[in-house]
Amino acid sequence: MIARQSGGTVSELVRNAIREKYSLNSARRKEACEAIVGLWKDRTDIGETDDYVRELRRDSRLERLAD
Repeated sequence: MIARQSGGTVSELVRNAIREKYSLNSARRKEACEAIVGLWKDRTDIGETDDYVRELRRDSRLERLAD
């Protein structure tokens, strides 16, 4: 919802939050980024991750193009 309101993506929100939290210390920022790699790999409730992400993108892409 926040991503839609801001006109961005969830990925952008996550990257911005990490950047704001860890921007003063590059080692901590790198550690945080490495910690989120593969975050959803063990999820079983959403099916294939690629399909899930594709569906999310398809849902909002048309709205963004219409604006």
